Amino acid sequence: MPDLRNLYGKINNRHIQYPLQKRNYIQNNQHVVPGSIFNASFAYLLLTVSGLSFCFFLGFPFDNHNESYIWVVLLKKASLWDALTKQLIGGIETFRPLGMANAWITYRLSGNIYLQQILNWLFAIGSFAILFFNSRNKVLFSVIALVTSVCFFSGYIYLFHLHGVFYGPFQLYVAALLCIAYTRPDLSQRMLAALIITTIIVSLYHTFALPVFCAFLCGYIIRAFRNNNRLSLIILLILLLVTAGFAKLILHSKEFKTAGQLVQGFFASYKMTEFDKFISVLSLLLSIIAVVPLLKQAKERLVSIIVLCGLSGILLWCNIPVIILWIAVCCSKPLLKGNWAGAGLIAVTAILPAASGSGSPTYNVFVIMACVFVTVADNNLLEMAPAFAGKLAYLVVILLACLLPVLKSGVQIPLASSMARPVLAEEEKTHQLQDIIDWKMENKEFVPFNLQFTDTTDLPVNSKNIISRQNRPVARQTDLNFYMDNFPSKGNSNPEKAQHLYITFGDKVLKDRQIVFSVNGKWNGKAYVFR
Repeated sequence: MPDLRNLYGKINNRHIQYPLQKRNYIQNNQHVVPGSIFNASFAYLLLTVSGLSFCFFLGFPFDNHNESYIWVVLLKKASLWDALTKQLIGGIETFRPLGMANAWITYRLSGNIYLQQILNWLFAIGSFAILFFNSRNKVLFSVIALVTSVCFFSGYIYLFHLHGVFYGPFQLYVAALLCIAYTRPDLSQRMLAALIITTIIVSLYHTFALPVFCAFLCGYIIRAFRNNNRLSLIILLILLLVTAGFAKLILHSKEFKTAGQLVQGFFASYKMTEFDKFISVLSLLLSIIAVVPLLKQAKERLVSIIVLCGLSGILLWCNIPVIILWIAVCCSKPLLKGNWAGAGLIAVTAILPAASGSGSPTYNVFVIMACVFVTVADNNLLEMAPAFAGKLAYLVVILLACLLPVLKSGVQIPLASSMARPVLAEEEKTHQLQDIIDWKMENKEFVPFNLQFTDTTDLPVNSKNIISRQNRPVARQTDLNFYMDNFPSKGNSNPEKAQHLYITFGDKVLKDRQIVFSVNGKWNGKAYVFR
């Protein structure tokens, strides 16, 4: 006969624990009202994704940009089977069949790149939503997510590209792994099986998933070793070797890069992200927020602030972005807590910019997102925010929603316009170039002419016009040539002997040439075509 007293005790304890958990939930989420959408938790969720969404819809929709000119041509010609089985795009380093198939489907469904842009945005805000729900201090998380999304938005240029199809699922994957690292001290066999399947799927979008999963496993291997858990240690080691072997098999580079080039690309990526002294100050402030609230004594807090300020000054003097200090702090926090998996994820995503050596800020998006979560972890700053803070969050979201159409219409607003100009100007240039292409194709007089950019579009690591982009074209010359060469009825009759039509952006005038076409602009000035 079962022991009824023990059974009653278990049931009673279960009912006792739930109200305690619920009461803590209400405290951490600021007066949540069950069944009501107008509660503080929902307000902070909106605030979390509002910065990223605001910047995205400022630029949406981009027309073709960089590699998209090549992609749209190849996707028109290829079948879905080709996308799944062939390396369609020559510039892609690794085989990513699910990503290519995804891009093929969205392009064929919409006939343009706009649907893929929306999908990229959904993946990005979904990543922050996952971290938000797994963050205890939702107030602080929402505020930092808002600020960092706006100030570090340069990396999110991938949202407007067809090749952004690779990065959205990977960003969601990194967010999920980070949450597991902070909530699961041990991995069950069922969890491992689910992670293996997920990793395989995501690696077919982007092979970055494989080294990230290896770093994640290394963290749990160290934990199993320290806890003397031999069975878990053996299983994790076998899984690590299999993953590493698979990564070695499919990860390769078509172009050999020296260690110097990789290091140069690494620092160039972070400089592209931290392109202004204001952002350097923000990086320092984030480093302080990550550390100081964890210290109890005022003297310790003061010393840590002085040390962080000193280190920031040294980095700036050495021309090294201060954001690297913030990342180092966020990598140290889980290490001090014994969370090796969390530290491994920060470390491996931090070195992703060195993988390509191109200097693109997109590779920093993942570590910045992870650092937002780690900065808030075990941090009680703003945790006891007053009840009206939720209403204030709603107010900020409403103000951003009202500001968006005003800026999109071209109205100049002090400070807001200057902050929005980089995104709006880049979007405007994509439409100007498309108008120029359409004009050229409709005028038989200019069939024998080539479209030629007057300014260069080098990779960020080598470019001198990557920060001041007023005259910088929105695509490389090779991308545009490939696109134009696939319209034989309206393209060049003899490309080798063809004359040139010169394209400029940002009101740039070529004094020794005749203007044959121009496109007005509200944010970046006129684009011209010269003969």
